[in-house]
Amino acid sequence: MALLHMQVDICYMRPGRRQQYTGLPSYRKKNIAFPQELPEVKQLMNFWTSLSPNDIVNVEPVPGVLGQAHRARIISVQHDGFRVEYGNGSFEFVTVDRIRQRVQLPWRPEDLRENFIVLRRRIGRTEQHLEKDLRVRRNMLKRILVFVTQRGNWRPGHGEETLHMYYDAFDMRDDHDIDVIFPEDAVPTQLNFQDLHEEDHVTEFPFPLFQDWLVEGKFNCDVAQAMLHTWIHDLRGNDSDTLRDFFDQLFDDYKITILGDAPPSETIPLLFVAAFVR
Repeated sequence: MALLHMQVDICYMRPGRRQQYTGLPSYRKKNIAFPQELPEVKQLMNFWTSLSPNDIVNVEPVPGVLGQAHRARIISVQHDGFRVEYGNGSFEFVTVDRIRQRVQLPWRPEDLRENFIVLRRRIGRTEQHLEKDLRVRRNMLKRILVFVTQRGNWRPGHGEETLHMYYDAFDMRDDHDIDVIFPEDAVPTQLNFQDLHEEDHVTEFPFPLFQDWLVEGKFNCDVAQAMLHTWIHDLRGNDSDTLRDFFDQLFDDYKITILGDAPPSETIPLLFVAAFVR
């Protein structure tokens, strides 16, 4: 039921599948949903070229005039625009640049296949997947949409509008359609499911991976943020020191813990980094 979709970046720790270490999957950008330019352009071109009389659209105000989009019905298609009828019975000729597709919510699951990709994880080594959080509850969908579209004077100076200010330029499916399209409490089979493969587990950090993890994780990974805070405020000698110096300090500390044995490569084990954070 989202009008727009988003991309979510996460960094997470979880127990590893092997008993000898606690696994930290390499930092990855987990795309929960992402719009792609090519499919969007195709959909837009298909929308404009397939418009026909009696189609319902949104009509934007004339450029330079403030206002909201209005629901309208296409009366006729002309070579340079459309003649439309508004809900109050008035008519207007509008150019193509003012016409917008009128969304109908909730979305059909199959309509989101190119824009919404669900990455799911297997349960251990079985063929079952973690799908608890993907369940759709159609009655909850109805209640949420009714709630956010309540009309009233919610914000000073805005007049009467919907509770969620952007949820006023779409049509809501009727209860019968929602009952047919969505399960009562289950995972829609029409979604675009892709298995999330996690074969490569990180057990040690070479410098490039260590640097990427800290640089990318500083925005949304608590562990990376804690590491950077410790480096900047407690360990860094001067402003010219870099993450390479931080890595070298940790690597020297690690070499001391292995009782003089030379490490096989210039890498820091994950367990050592975890102990440092703790």
